[in-house]
Amino acid sequence: MAKFKIVTTAGTGVPGADHSLEMEALAAIGAEIVEVKGGEDEMAAAAVDADAIYGKGRPPKKVRERDGETEYEDWIYGEPPQDVDFVRLVGDEVLRVETIRVNGEKVLRTEKEVSLEQPTLANGQEPGAHPVNLPTLRRPGEERF
Repeated sequence: MAKFKIVTTAGTGVPGADHSLEMEALAAIGAEIVEVKGGEDEMAAAAVDADAIYGKGRPPKKVRERDGETEYEDWIYGEPPQDVDFVRLVGDEVLRVETIRVNGEKVLRTEKEVSLEQPTLANGQEPGAHPVNLPTLRRPGEERF
């Protein structure tokens, strides 16, 4: 039995996608990747006891373009006749996720779902305060430049 369970969706739309590259690194720690077929309900049920969730993985197709002064990158997951997801990134931020379903329905998500702007602070810790005895590689008496 594996030490760690990583859950991902099956059917990325990439012919021959078998997670062999990921497993080269994960085998050393005793992890396994479990592919879940189905929708969000099946994924949620499988992820209950998972140690990690591997969302979309590497995109099979990337398109880089420019809109005025803004450079963006579209990551495209899937191919017709399956659902196709277009993930638009500017820098390292996802601006929108557009899904074109098999029946032609277009689902567009543009609202920020996760905010990583402010780190959480420990109780009673003041912003900008550092612990007194920070670990260091300097010898006693050595100064910063």
